[in-house]
Amino acid sequence: MTSINNGSNTNSKQNTSAKPKTLKLKTHIGRNLTSLGEKAHGLGHFYCIAYGKDILELPTEQNLRRYTGLDKPSSRTLIHKGVANTLDSEPWLLPHYNQGLTVTCSDLKLNTEKGYAIITDPGLINGAQTQGEIARFFSALVQNVFDGNPLDEPIDFMEAYNSARAELEAHPDIEIVVEFLVNKDPDQRRNAAIARNLSGNVAQISISNAYGAFNDLADEMQKTNKDWKIQLNESDKQNADYLDTVLLLQVTHLITPDEILYPDGKVPEGAVSKAYKGANSILKEFTLAYQKKDKDPKSKRRYEETVKLAPIAWSLFKDINTDKKWTGTRIQEKYSESGKRVCWKNKSGNVIALVNGISFPVMSAFRSFLKEENGNYSIEIPDNYDRQNIYKAAIKSFNAFGYDPAFFGRSNSSYDVCGAHPEMWKQITSDLSSS
Repeated sequence: MTSINNGSNTNSKQNTSAKPKTLKLKTHIGRNLTSLGEKAHGLGHFYCIAYGKDILELPTEQNLRRYTGLDKPSSRTLIHKGVANTLDSEPWLLPHYNQGLTVTCSDLKLNTEKGYAIITDPGLINGAQTQGEIARFFSALVQNVFDGNPLDEPIDFMEAYNSARAELEAHPDIEIVVEFLVNKDPDQRRNAAIARNLSGNVAQISISNAYGAFNDLADEMQKTNKDWKIQLNESDKQNADYLDTVLLLQVTHLITPDEILYPDGKVPEGAVSKAYKGANSILKEFTLAYQKKDKDPKSKRRYEETVKLAPIAWSLFKDINTDKKWTGTRIQEKYSESGKRVCWKNKSGNVIALVNGISFPVMSAFRSFLKEENGNYSIEIPDNYDRQNIYKAAIKSFNAFGYDPAFFGRSNSSYDVCGAHPEMWKQITSDLSSS
């Protein structure tokens, strides 16, 4: 019997006892613009002007997007290049053209006479891309450190700064506006990071991670396989070593029992194909279940069972995508009728990857073999069941969809076709065993 299980479900806890961090930032203009309402609730709101070379040490752990332009220049967008062009040609216009940086902190002491601010628990929540472009600009000045090719090689801009301080000190004219949001509540500081980015082009995955929705999921995946690191924000998509978290939630959805997804018993029409058609919706629903888990038992169950099922789903997904039993089903890499890619094969003719439009309906059929015992799940395929029957059913019906995997993945009937054989096999074997 083939078995894929989730093992234990112990979740690690975050360390919340870290000591406050402080940073002294040089500022040559500073203003307290705290509103009456903010002041009444113990909050603070400040604006300062700082030099570019002084904002490089602002920590970006709380930023929803990392800057990747230093180690991966190809990730830079037109917005990044626009900032770079301003820095290179008209740096005095940066405060005029750029929205500046937003920093949250638990406390701020502003000394306008001596020109500095003491910041406690600083976190750059908006402006990491601008900070990165400023760092890149300064790094480009230090060509002797990087063999004359600083813009195309991975670099450490703080190393560049420390190794060529004289060159950088010669460019004090880059100024940037820094907004400080002072709030002693770390949860409200996190919410500020999310709120300040909702109007921008920030992916839902980064917002979900900012809420902490992926902490348990990341732990569970690495408990199963230490190499299974999931994407925690949109910047991680630049790194091929990270698993696609949205795809992980999609394939988990495919094998999750209906009583978990729809506890009221009302399964909506088209629910079987939702994993393929509604990736962002599934991500938002998982995040909402996380947010409501401490108040709503149904949300708690959905969240916790999704976390437990995720490594099982990923193992099954990988198995289906590389199963040698696809050989003999007459699956083709491309079909002339549609011209669409369906799979990739190695030199031996074995399938090594499938497009989701094929793998999703096939994978949903394996829900028939999902077992739950004492809170733990497993996919248990009996030794006398040939999974190739599911694959053959998929390919046999493929022509009805014009050999287009996108149509196949979106159609409810394709899921019914793939799931019919294992359901029928289960019924027959059950009847035989009871007779």
